[in-house]
Amino acid sequence: GLSSEVALLDVHCGIGVGELATLHVGDNTSRREFLFLGDPIDQVSAAEALAENGQVAASPDAIAFLKEICTFSGSISPPAGPQVITSLDESYFEPFESEPCRFTYFSQNTITSINHQMSLYVHQAARNIDDVQG
Repeated sequence: GLSSEVALLDVHCGIGVGELATLHVGDNTSRREFLFLGDPIDQVSAAEALAENGQVAASPDAIAFLKEICTFSGSISPPAGPQVITSLDESYFEPFESEPCRFTYFSQNTITSINHQMSLYVHQAARNIDDVQG
């Protein structure tokens, strides 16, 4: 196989933040869709369109949130739109050295329910990957 020294995955990413709504449409036998709705989806779309391979871009709301939970260094001015926040050779944010941030927006039961709903959309072969690798 390839070593990590010769394999490079060319990806780019957009980050948004805010409240989302989820919607499960369909049934378990024919067609089903799991939809995410809300402003963060638009933020991610705009930020992702800005990012080039090897970059992560974030919406203004995401940048403001990251400044609250991370150590910030760099030259990002108050953004009017999405901005690149990290690339292969530069990053503006580092996690705080202190206690990790704990998110309390969802109860454990809600997270378990969301995980279950999302698992319905994973192909059966992927759900049983341990059986395949055997």
